[in-house]
Amino acid sequence: MNLRAVAISGSERKRDGTYAASFSEFQARLAALDLQDLEILAPFGIWGVTYWGHSIWGSEEFSSQAERIHQVLFPETPFRYTEYCELLGIDPEDGATDRKWRNRVCDTLALWTHLH
Repeated sequence: MNLRAVAISGSERKRDGTYAASFSEFQARLAALDLQDLEILAPFGIWGVTYWGHSIWGSEEFSSQAERIHQVLFPETPFRYTEYCELLGIDPEDGATDRKWRNRVCDTLALWTHLH
């Protein structure tokens, strides 16, 4: 059995409420835990959530799979950010992705990545 990390973990909100400024910050965190040699599994990319260069090119199939996972995990939360914003009256262009949606999508992509 091999222990692996999912790259989407680098996109999760940190305890201080901020997000890693770069993927190298996540890698430094792994190194501090003596986990720098773990294989890192890449999710498919979602703009504003995943790190460029640490995700794979997405497809409609990948998105459909992730949306089905998301519906099981978070049935009340739309998978697509624009639909989430419309539901809550949030401006999707305000520059900051809603933290609750982002966290749920990170959870969804973590599971999708393990399954993929």
